[in-house]
Amino acid sequence: MREIIERGVGGVVFRKIVVEAKFLNPLKGFSLDTQSIEYRKDPLFDRWTRINVFRALRMKQVEKESEDLFEKMVKESRARCPFCPERISSDTPMFTNEFIETGRFRKGSFILFPNYAPFAKYHCVGIISEEHYLELNEFSHNILKNCLIGCRDFFRLIMSKDPDARYVTINLNHLPPAAASMVHPHIQITQDYKPITMLEKALELSEKYYKTHGNSFWGDYVESEKRIDKRFIFEGDILDWVASFAPLADKEVIGVLRISKSCFVDLNDEELDMMAKDISTMFSLLYNELGVRSANMSIFSAPIGSKPEHFRVHVRIISRRRPVALYTNDRGFMEILHAEPVVTSYPEIIASKLRK
Repeated sequence: MREIIERGVGGVVFRKIVVEAKFLNPLKGFSLDTQSIEYRKDPLFDRWTRINVFRALRMKQVEKESEDLFEKMVKESRARCPFCPERISSDTPMFTNEFIETGRFRKGSFILFPNYAPFAKYHCVGIISEEHYLELNEFSHNILKNCLIGCRDFFRLIMSKDPDARYVTINLNHLPPAAASMVHPHIQITQDYKPITMLEKALELSEKYYKTHGNSFWGDYVESEKRIDKRFIFEGDILDWVASFAPLADKEVIGVLRISKSCFVDLNDEELDMMAKDISTMFSLLYNELGVRSANMSIFSAPIGSKPEHFRVHVRIISRRRPVALYTNDRGFMEILHAEPVVTSYPEIIASKLRK
């Protein structure tokens, strides 16, 4: 066992433990095989990730690559899709008149309505494009700009009617491997009286770091990655992008707001325009350089009305399995029951491939 520690700016520490597993491999004539496994600790959260790149090569009995079957599924789903323009009015839920008289919230081509099966006080679905299917590299700057500005304006509207609903998130499940029940491109937003667990921990630990070290963790984190120069990807117009040291899932990237704003709702149109451009650029890089087609994304924000110096708005994007007819799920007992992700790629390699 080897322990390797990289010290960054302030109190940022990148810690990993490297072990070797040995076994007689039947695929190599039962010769001795040695695989390196890394246990990495997240520099903010008290959690670990395990990395073994050989797991990407393991046998998957039910895996079936078939672009034709996937394309057929996309085409067939178009015929009954409630998110396509001709069915939105008849097949999607509406807000009550006390919130939105027209029943649905619109910002340009962006349309927002209540979720069929909500898990938050305000849980909504947002249709970001009239197109039934988009690849990640087709999430354009303009599509995302309408989406982000629309979300901000909707959050402000809800706050004007329900001032206690201060905690917001913007989320994307793109395609079935990312848990999307609909192929049509859409986002989901939540606005509630309490933070979701991941946000609650981020707020709590960011404040603890600030009290201990006198700086924002997020500023120190980005500066640390720039200096170490192994996982820093690029500076966008408003987001600094890094490959996560201890990924929550494969190919996780984090975009940290460069300006000192902690609440998404406080971002103006110009700032959201820049954020949309940066996210669109990252989606294209993931698709073009790494072949990512299915992904999850979440945008994290401090509660509305607060301006904590210890927090920054930030974006997390993770890749999911390729959308094929049959595939092996990438979330097993380790991720779900033990809350310790197992991934198959080194963040340093991901960063090198995504650098502009």
